[in-house]
Amino acid sequence: MGGDVTAGHVTLFVEDEGPGWTEDVEPQLFEPFVRSMGEEPESSGVGLGLYIAKSIVARHGGSIDAHSGAVARGSR
Repeated sequence: MGGDVTAGHVTLFVEDEGPGWTEDVEPQLFEPFVRSMGEEPESSGVGLGLYIAKSIVARHGGSIDAHSGAVARGSR
């Protein structure tokens, strides 16, 4: 988790060490009920986390992005 403030912009990020996702999932990543079928140890969750996050950020006038492989293993 980290962030930066520059010229009136705030950038926040969260990193994990999960399996990430494949390129074919990326276009739908922020859609409801989308889950990557990677190496997740549990099948919990319904795929709403990024959809809800995008909705909250957009309602505050911001933007959201996601990168798989941004860290050694996982996503940012």
